[in-house]
Amino acid sequence: MKKLLVLCLTAVLCLCCLASCGSAHKENEWFSEEKLTECLVGDLPTIEKDYVNHNGEDIYVSFTSKEREAYVAEVFEYLKSQNFKYLGTRGEQASTLAGSFTTYYFKPATELSEFYVSGSYKFVYSDGALDEDGDLVFCIINIYDYEAKNLEYGTKNFAYNTLITLRYKQEAPLSGRYALNEEEQKSTINIDFGTVYSYSDYPELGEKVCEISNLELEFVEQNPFIEIDPGHVIQTELGNFDIYDMDLFMFEGKGYRVVTEGFSFYELFETMPEIPTPTNHFLRNQAGCEWLNEITDEDIAEIKIISGAVGVAPGNLNNVSSSTDETVIARIFEEYYWLDTAPISKMEGQIDGGGGVTVKFILKNGTAKELYINNGNYLDTNSDYFELLFTPKFKDTDNATKAYGFITYLGTGTVYDKDNNPVSEIPMDEFEFVVFSGLDAVTTGYYYRVETEFGTLWFDSSNDVFYLRFNEVEVDYREYREYYQLIGKNLDELIAEYNENN
Repeated sequence: MKKLLVLCLTAVLCLCCLASCGSAHKENEWFSEEKLTECLVGDLPTIEKDYVNHNGEDIYVSFTSKEREAYVAEVFEYLKSQNFKYLGTRGEQASTLAGSFTTYYFKPATELSEFYVSGSYKFVYSDGALDEDGDLVFCIINIYDYEAKNLEYGTKNFAYNTLITLRYKQEAPLSGRYALNEEEQKSTINIDFGTVYSYSDYPELGEKVCEISNLELEFVEQNPFIEIDPGHVIQTELGNFDIYDMDLFMFEGKGYRVVTEGFSFYELFETMPEIPTPTNHFLRNQAGCEWLNEITDEDIAEIKIISGAVGVAPGNLNNVSSSTDETVIARIFEEYYWLDTAPISKMEGQIDGGGGVTVKFILKNGTAKELYINNGNYLDTNSDYFELLFTPKFKDTDNATKAYGFITYLGTGTVYDKDNNPVSEIPMDEFEFVVFSGLDAVTTGYYYRVETEFGTLWFDSSNDVFYLRFNEVEVDYREYREYYQLIGKNLDELIAEYNENN
């Protein structure tokens, strides 16, 4: 109510001023610099014909149909080039009071024909600024098409058929404000981090241009821009955005526009360096990794990531993490699918020591696909080396189990029973375990042992708890033993599985 009273007083004062001061008509004088600046259109296209300016807000002119169409199109192109946060036209009526103080919903528009509403082209736009009441400030340009009329001022008559009006906040003293329709607010997407690439052969990426962060995109109607060839691609944690028109993007069939205040893609691309001919180096396109193109995350039952030191003695421990969580699997697979690499020399790729990572994609059909990454490098099946952009791993917040495994170079261990009879050969990577804290519960007497290249695993009667005695250890006192517990399958289950397979 308070706001309504303020509007009423403002309107009355405006009308009083107009009545006291009288009409002001100036021939061939364009909108003032102050008016243009206030309405955010400092370079609004002018007209070359004779015209009359009334009160600094209205321009009367006579156009041919072709001239009017050309001018309307020129104004439209100019407004688009300004990259306003909001550009559209009059929508449905939001509220009114006895036919006065009418407020309309802002309606986004992208086609020139959409701006023709109620006998005029109505261009409604805003840079996102708010007034003292926290309301969005809109400016309005109207271009009316009339039958031939006469404007009388002083002793003169001026023939016109077109009226151009420029308004700040509202179209008339008592009406024509605009507001956003909260129920029809366009969805936004927030991007924490992204990398801009030159366009290559869709859907591939070209060369890296730059990195961006803290980007906000707002959904806009996209149809007019679909046929524009994209020049660049933004690779993000959400997927890839095709850049169509500097600040216009396409993602999952929808168009988005940059709305982050103070961020300009024009600045980015005006300073962009020369881009060499794009060459794709996605990991999935390298020899030995083509299977990444043949599966999806829905084919994967479990992902296992094994990391440890390279070149150390057997018997040292690897870290083993795994997850069967569908969300985690989808993210890890997506990261490896879009993982970029750079070719490097053999000298750069062959690194002694350091760390290695084995990534296993265990499929629902029982098969497994595997990647080995040595110190951040991949050696393909053609003996070419590639440096990875990064090595995707599980996050601390992921639903994933953590365990240990043995570093081994022979690959298998031999199981013997208590009578020293060989029972089975089991791959050493099947032994995944955690530190066993229940020492007092360990049963005396060992029923199986597993001989390995680095020592012997002694299993108690539970067949899932064991201790390791290294080959070089002469004295075997209980207080020096490290006890571990298998996770997943126990030793009996492993024996049964590999005896059946053999």
